[in-house]
Amino acid sequence: MGRVLGLMLMLVANNAMAEKIYSPESANEIHSASGDVINCGKVNASKLDDGVSDALTIATAVALSCKNDIDILTNALIKADFGEALDQQMHDSLLQKKSKLLSKPENFLEIVLKSRTKNKK
Repeated sequence: MGRVLGLMLMLVANNAMAEKIYSPESANEIHSASGDVINCGKVNASKLDDGVSDALTIATAVALSCKNDIDILTNALIKADFGEALDQQMHDSLLQKKSKLLSKPENFLEIVLKSRTKNKK
């Protein structure tokens, strides 16, 4: 599941450009940052789920809790795509747009649902 979400996050962040090939250094940085987002999601899904609220509400809270990790992943993706060629204004604009895509609660819904199933056992 974590790999599926990680791939989904990368595809969303790259506007579904699945054929994009990154340098090994960039790929490792993206992979690591994706793992951090997924781990953050798992930890916060368990912490924040009150067992009463609907899963989408919990996923929204999880996405907000993982904002820092999402921004790190977004920066890694921007760096891989553009290097250092962007001015600060363009970088900030891209960061805001891509981070917004990655922060969608729907991206964390699977983690919340899996956490609920695990906690019922």
